[in-house]
Amino acid sequence: MSERNEGAIPIDSIFHPTDLSEASFVAFVHALKLALLAQAELTILHAANASGDAVDWKDFPGVRQTLERWGELPKGSSKRALAELGMTVEKVTGHGPKPVKTVTSYLQENPAQLVVLASEGREGIPRFLKPSFAEPIARKTRAMTLFVPSHSRGFVDADTGRVTLDRILIPIDHRPRPRPAIDLASAFVRALDDDGGVFDLLHVGEQGKAPAVEIPEDTGWSCEKHYESGDVVDAILRVAKKNHAELIVMTTAGCHGILESLRGTTTEQVVRAADCPVLMIPEG
Repeated sequence: MSERNEGAIPIDSIFHPTDLSEASFVAFVHALKLALLAQAELTILHAANASGDAVDWKDFPGVRQTLERWGELPKGSSKRALAELGMTVEKVTGHGPKPVKTVTSYLQENPAQLVVLASEGREGIPRFLKPSFAEPIARKTRAMTLFVPSHSRGFVDADTGRVTLDRILIPIDHRPRPRPAIDLASAFVRALDDDGGVFDLLHVGEQGKAPAVEIPEDTGWSCEKHYESGDVVDAILRVAKKNHAELIVMTTAGCHGILESLRGTTTEQVVRAADCPVLMIPEG
């Protein structure tokens, strides 16, 4: 792989599991755009059924076709053209009766820095009857994970590849530390090199007890601080909707205790109900 540009997102490897559905395609578009911005290795895995039925490679999302449509590659480009963009792409299949185990087993042997998943917001009884595919993968891999709601277009236009990001919401508290979320969000907007936007820093609790954090000045983005009371998840969703956030970036300390095992972590609860993508960064 060629040397990464100075302004690229500091991520070397991106992993995207797909079931070849329309919902997965929205997540694929985000994985591809981020791989382009990061000049990273992109792995696309289809977790096929246990019967071992062959998968037609034409069923996989077309990487070069998509990049050609975006104007990043000329029409009829070869596979070698991807290297000129500073990225590599690998498509693989995995077989097994349990897709989650297939995906996590692959990631154990082939770790990735960022996992991009299509998510289906579920709450209450339906979530227990049909468990989420995305949440257990994120829990078991402990990698940075971008959840892209199946009902959302996200922040990447599938037709043009254009990124629409004017507001990013970052919840902040003393634990887990918000700095990893702030640093990665800042690196992301630097790579976009656009006209700027607004970081919304949200603390749920008393203003005087909020951590003292600031956004790096070199992002070109402004910062607004918000202080809310009440339930943390409700406050995050409320501010995200009010300010029309296109992305929520959160640091997570993982799942602790029986209650969180049943209800999910704060981040997981936000993922289930958010109208926009959520980027989860495990603490440490």
